[in-house]
Amino acid sequence: MDPDSCADGEEFPQTHRKLDVGVCIEEAKKVLWAILSRVLSETKKTITDDVKASTGLNLGLEVWWMANGGSASFLQETSAVRCVSDMKASREANDAELVLGKHSADPRVTNLAHFRCSSTFEALCKTGFTLVRKVNTGINGDIFKYRWSRGQNNLCVAVKKLRNSSLKNLANAETDERSIHVNQKHRYQSDEDALTEIGVLQHLSRQQDLPLYLLKMLGVFSEDTYTWLVTEFADGGELFDVAASGGIAQKRIQEYMWQLLQAVGYLHRHSIGHRDISMENVLLKDDTVRLMDFGMAVCSHSSSGAPLRYFCEVGKPFYRAPECYVPTHEEVQVMAPLSSAPGDVVMAQVTPGFLCEVRLPENIVPGTSCSSKVWGYAATPADMFALGICMFILAFQCPAWESARLSNRFFAHVYNSNEKGLESLLKMWGKYQVLSPEAMDLLSDMLQAEPAKRPSASCCLNCLWFATLCDRDVPLHNMDPDN
Repeated sequence: MDPDSCADGEEFPQTHRKLDVGVCIEEAKKVLWAILSRVLSETKKTITDDVKASTGLNLGLEVWWMANGGSASFLQETSAVRCVSDMKASREANDAELVLGKHSADPRVTNLAHFRCSSTFEALCKTGFTLVRKVNTGINGDIFKYRWSRGQNNLCVAVKKLRNSSLKNLANAETDERSIHVNQKHRYQSDEDALTEIGVLQHLSRQQDLPLYLLKMLGVFSEDTYTWLVTEFADGGELFDVAASGGIAQKRIQEYMWQLLQAVGYLHRHSIGHRDISMENVLLKDDTVRLMDFGMAVCSHSSSGAPLRYFCEVGKPFYRAPECYVPTHEEVQVMAPLSSAPGDVVMAQVTPGFLCEVRLPENIVPGTSCSSKVWGYAATPADMFALGICMFILAFQCPAWESARLSNRFFAHVYNSNEKGLESLLKMWGKYQVLSPEAMDLLSDMLQAEPAKRPSASCCLNCLWFATLCDRDVPLHNMDPDN
């Protein structure tokens, strides 16, 4: 079989795909995997090259098959794992043949509703809740401290009261972020999505290996006017307040950052990009962190492992990565780096003062000007940049800049300096150096202007600064529903 002869979505030849799916599902999965793994090993490179040649896109690969004209399953292939999941056979499948095809998608087309849950929840029984006090006012709803009588336990919990009317309005919201970014009619759509926050928390609450450093949801309940989102109560306040209170010893900074990196690394392994990491969104309980607020979270990768691209300026300006300031044009004029190749995604300076990621055309000449497609940004490197700003604030009690744009003189100073740009900035400010060389190296890496140069959470945890913590176990939440 020559896979080059198959266009996108076209069936592979009949002789390569016959399978009786009247057998039990588990046996079918084994047979399918045997077939598909052979086809993948033979065709992945060819298919990817074919897609790139025909569309100009260098995309990941998704393999799928069809039964009786309907989608039966997906084979997900990533760098970490291959799996067959959610096989569905129709009642008429006894005589069906499975059709192996190929599918690719533009990573700039995304679905903001990926984690969004249903707006129908269990009815609230108020008799178990006793109000203690109001804690805070939020964008989507106010937050209260309650005592909750649950089974044999009397728990202190946080309750975020979300307006039902706002949840219902999400059904009509645009879900492709690129469309929101370029279309003026969507300019007033909120970046916060309460159903996404609930959906992410529901997903996390079902995980048996949920790290203690992520806020745990305890339930969601609905009444006439509000939906109650119930989580554990973190009584230590925000991490921001700790930084604002004065100098923090490096050992304590190291502990907080280790915990935060464990939390963010876990999210990223589950393809969750947070996009609003900040000191204000990190609570403390028994002096351990609880990362919260998933209202801007997105799916970070496609099912084939390709990074998805986003476009809106979400999160708080102090923590926002430079590539998150995306021009609204389809294409921009850039200078192709000398080391670049056709189809590369690179960070480039764009008039007037943008630093954004673009995809170079196939006919580029390195070192010359060319028109390139605006390519948005990936969620996980932006999260790592925000974590770097958290570390900077913990160490120096102030953010590094108001915004990571070339129009900001402090960011421009670091960007235009050599690899010691952060240290040069601190010297200019007269700031006392409180971090070790190993810690400063990590901080500089996390705050690299180019997202491709930033380390992942797991790489950060393996750096020299955390060497003394490398054998420590990550504590997990108690998954007992009554605790």
